[in-house]
Amino acid sequence: MTLDWTHKSYKIVDIRKLQNLYALRILSNSDYDSVPQPLFVKHNIFNQICESYFFKTNWTREDIINVYWNFYITKGYFIKIADGVVDKIEQDPSKWYISFLDIDGQLGTFKNY
Repeated sequence: MTLDWTHKSYKIVDIRKLQNLYALRILSNSDYDSVPQPLFVKHNIFNQICESYFFKTNWTREDIINVYWNFYITKGYFIKIADGVVDKIEQDPSKWYISFLDIDGQLGTFKNY
């Protein structure tokens, strides 16, 4: 299975913490591109990316909304990769989930084979 970003170069325009998840609203530069809202991402995934990018644990809302992001978004499930094995973790079938995200740019790319 090959994975690549489903959505590239998006801004996070709103973020809320809900127990072990963050709820995000994102927006692209294109008026034609619509993304169902809200999107959910596990807090540990989001925190890890922010800490590695901003080099601090106390990042702010302004830090997050001032950069562009890449996302791997799916409906009703999220993807987990461990030791080269891809698992599909079923969730609420009516909600959209972010399995992977990173800051857009030269280092913000991935492909998993």
